[in-house]
Amino acid sequence: MRQTPLLKSVLELLKKKGGPCSVPDLQLQLSNLGLEPNKTSLYRLLEKLVAKGEIETVLLDNRTVYYELKREHHHHFVCESCETIQCLEDESLETRIHALEDNLAAQGLKIKAHQFSFTGQCAACQ
Repeated sequence: MRQTPLLKSVLELLKKKGGPCSVPDLQLQLSNLGLEPNKTSLYRLLEKLVAKGEIETVLLDNRTVYYELKREHHHHFVCESCETIQCLEDESLETRIHALEDNLAAQGLKIKAHQFSFTGQCAACQ
């Protein structure tokens, strides 16, 4: 993949964000950097990065696909008021989810992957 200014900027923005980012958010941040890619080009770039395993998609609701740098498996908290997204890395939560997966497997369900998120209000919005 060619190291274009758009590619470098997208990866840097995702790294700086440290969590999920939507395409409209990326467009705004790219615009602040003087880059104005059309939406189709941005989506194509993101899909190429997903295919290469550099970033991953995160589905936190039924309306928006988010993108973040590929890293160790984790979950998310979404504030319904300010719409901030926090990454949650909690080993005890993951242990309990795997126990649930084992229980489901015992019932004949083959689990391939899971995504788990909490919604509510963050400390600043309460």
